[in-house]
Amino acid sequence: MIDFSDQYKIMCEKAKKIFDHYFDPGDYFIHEVLGIQKVDRNRGDGYMYCKKKEYFTYKISTTECVWFPTVGQLMNLADSYNLTSEILKNFLNDDKGYYDYPIGIKPRSIFRTPEEQWLAFYFREIKKLIWVNQEWIPVKE
Repeated sequence: MIDFSDQYKIMCEKAKKIFDHYFDPGDYFIHEVLGIQKVDRNRGDGYMYCKKKEYFTYKISTTECVWFPTVGQLMNLADSYNLTSEILKNFLNDDKGYYDYPIGIKPRSIFRTPEEQWLAFYFREIKKLIWVNQEWIPVKE
C-alpha cells in the first residue's frame, strides 16, 4: 500500500520541479482538483487519462500533475544508481554523520514511512538535496 500521508504529499509536490517523470499506466499522481489518482493511460502527447469512477474518464495535462511514486518505484530509481538498502540504513541511522541534518536529528526520526525514507535518501544521494522545514534544500558540501 502506498503512503498517502500529508508529509509525503508535500515532499512529492516540492519535488515536482526536480523529477522529470513520464507517467505510466498505474502510476499515482496528485491533481489540484481531482486529488490522488491513478493513471489509466498516457499517449505521450502531454496528456494522460484517469478514471474517477468506472464511468468518468478525465483527460489531464501532465503539467498539472505531481508524481506520487511507490516505494518500489523509488527503490528502482535508487537501484539504477547502485544505492543499496545497506546505504539506506546508514542514512536513516546517520551512522556516518555526513547527512547534513541538524546535530542530534537522525533521518529515521523525520521520515516515518518507506516512501518518505527512500525519497529522502534518493534526493540526498543523487540530487544532493535534503528535506528541511518542508523544502528541498541544497546540501552544503
